Amino acid sequence: MADPEMLQVHAVENATDHSGTCIVRCISGVVRIGDVFTTAENSPNTATTLLSIEKIERYREVFVDFIDPPHAAKVHFSGPGTGSLEHGDILIAAHSDPDEPTE
Repeated sequence: MADPEMLQVHAVENATDHSGTCIVRCISGVVRIGDVFTTAENSPNTATTLLSIEKIERYREVFVDFIDPPHAAKVHFSGPGTGSLEHGDILIAAHSDPDEPTE
């Protein structure tokens, strides 16, 4: 089984309760537009979030369909709880189980 998709929030550029833009680093898996993430248990932020990736911007005005480790990008999220994101938060794909052993 492949590594779960995981992101780490480096900076929150702007955020409301339902959308936001963050600088993130991909720390595991291949993260694609449309993937849904939640805050990992070991994240500094204990608020539960459910975020969908709307856009991934690798360079100024250069949009891509995915990012992979160890790359960083500006990611545009939508979903409840976006406003609670903080520096250092670990986001994990909602379909992934971090406790499930990999093969």
